[in-house]
Amino acid sequence: MKFAYKFSNLLGTVYRHGNLNFTPDGNSLISPVGNRVTLIDLKNNKSETLSMATRYSITCVGLSPDGNLAILIDEEGAALLVSLISKSVIHQFHFQKPVRSISFSPNGKKFVITKDKVALMYHAPGKKREFNAFVLDTTYYGAYDETTCIDWTDDSKCFAVGSKDMSTWVFGAERWSNLIYYALGGHKDSIVSCFFEENSLDLYTISQDGALCVWQCDTELNGLKPRMPKQQTEDKEESTEDQEEEFTEEQQGKEVQGKVNENEQESRKKVKYSCAAKYFFNKEGDFNNLTTAAYHKKTHLLVTGFASGIFHLHELPYFNLIHSLSISDQKIASVSVNSTGDWIAFGCSGLGQLLVWEWQSESYVLKQQGHFNSMVSLAYSPDGQYLVTGGDDGKVSLTLLVKTRFVVV
Repeated sequence: MKFAYKFSNLLGTVYRHGNLNFTPDGNSLISPVGNRVTLIDLKNNKSETLSMATRYSITCVGLSPDGNLAILIDEEGAALLVSLISKSVIHQFHFQKPVRSISFSPNGKKFVITKDKVALMYHAPGKKREFNAFVLDTTYYGAYDETTCIDWTDDSKCFAVGSKDMSTWVFGAERWSNLIYYALGGHKDSIVSCFFEENSLDLYTISQDGALCVWQCDTELNGLKPRMPKQQTEDKEESTEDQEEEFTEEQQGKEVQGKVNENEQESRKKVKYSCAAKYFFNKEGDFNNLTTAAYHKKTHLLVTGFASGIFHLHELPYFNLIHSLSISDQKIASVSVNSTGDWIAFGCSGLGQLLVWEWQSESYVLKQQGHFNSMVSLAYSPDGQYLVTGGDDGKVSLTLLVKTRFVVV
């Protein structure tokens, strides 16, 4: 048809809100822009905005380990399962409440979301056709306030969940006899991020007041012992709990009720954590809130962003400062590190800034900013290859339509 218009691309902005994700090859960046997502090819200097859109602004983006699937979740909890190969919507789902974070397991079989005081683990969509792509596996309780962040172990056996109640919970993704749940404290503010060490149960927890706790576990990953679904040595109360658990598994998934009780943990000979060290990002007298963090396990590189627009690079576990730089006057909303650990992406929601920085050469791979106010003028070049826009923010944006790259003047 003559008027069968199709969405082509989105210009004038590169980032609004939500978490940034690098593709598994480390050459492309997925940036949420309002209710859409933009794929930025950093190698070929091109960008493309997917045609699908949510009803509200996207707050969470979950990327599968193979980079073929992505889950887009908006402010109201509505989710879209998107194929990045065909660039189409496969499935729609609603979590009923706002979701703070989402993370796929490294093996790609499960994914966990955090909402309210719980963490929900779902079976990840497979390559086969399914009637319901999102099947609830287990609901994890324990936190007394809103859950904020997730991280998995490298073998997908366990995951950690941070909360606003200043605690971090380590849950077993499978049935382990020596690790069902474990609660960690040691902070005075809400947890922003938590990270497992490579091939280990050792854990790093970071709070909003700029405190870092290093937790060491007395058990290796291969030391986790599988728990049989039914044991003859269990008493009647535990057997009835197993029967109730099996009933709920068929109806709405299993449930794990976490409780802080040191006596039970010691008596059952479960894994134990100890705080090996505690570090502080803020100097004495400074009150700079930590807003986001990312950790590259292979290089032991920790990247932290603050509300003042400053970011730090540290080497763990000894907390050696590598670099510190101010990139904006607004808070850093999201940080992501690519698979090689060379490029770091920063997103500032206040001004709509998107930066990709190569920390070893201390140079920018990408530095763009959209209009954070209304556009008032627009003009094409005579050959149609360039587009220039002007906004009430006093800035002019020049866009190359062939590669869809723009420069703010």
